[in-house]
Amino acid sequence: MKRLGTMLLVVLGCLLLASPGWARDLYLNGKLINGVRKQTFKNVTVRIDKKGNVYIVGKQYQVRYNKPKPAAGTKQQPPARRAPEAQPEARPTPRPAAGTNSLQPRPEKNYVVVAQRDVKNGSGYRINILLNGKKVRTILTQLPQDVFDVTKYLKKGANKLVVEAIKVNDKATGTFSMFLTVGSIKKGVVKVQKPYVFSYKREAKETRSYRHIYSIDIQ
Repeated sequence: MKRLGTMLLVVLGCLLLASPGWARDLYLNGKLINGVRKQTFKNVTVRIDKKGNVYIVGKQYQVRYNKPKPAAGTKQQPPARRAPEAQPEARPTPRPAAGTNSLQPRPEKNYVVVAQRDVKNGSGYRINILLNGKKVRTILTQLPQDVFDVTKYLKKGANKLVVEAIKVNDKATGTFSMFLTVGSIKKGVVKVQKPYVFSYKREAKETRSYRHIYSIDIQ
């Protein structure tokens, strides 16, 4: 067995030293290793195709290719940088000056909303109020009364008011009412003027939810 292994090494040595016209390419585990010198391969399988190419298979061997080093005295050039693609010019969104209301012109008077229910469970509705695209308040069913100033959400002229009434309690027996009008809140005292600019009402006997959009005129 030792003699057979020696003969195999001799044959491989002859193959490595054979003329280019006979052994065209030399492969180890499927990778080209032309130019390999002074190497010994043990426990491998050797196959030669009809063109003279030599294929060596040995799972215990790995082929790695080293990158060529630049010649002495030469500088390796850095990779070329791609020119940045043209981007659209970014323009900041204009903002109102600090301390000012983006809604212009401002109302001449102050406006308040007063919401209330007439009995313990009210109408069973939760109310969301939006003015000119901004959420102002959520009025919960358990509040007997809610009063708040909405002047900063309004502008002089036409304003968009959205009222969302969401049914959350089917056992309620009362009524919910709300109005928006000229008024003021000072030290817990509410003063309002009639006629109201806007009024709204929901009753417990109603069973569905609503979303109403109104246009109200403010002076």
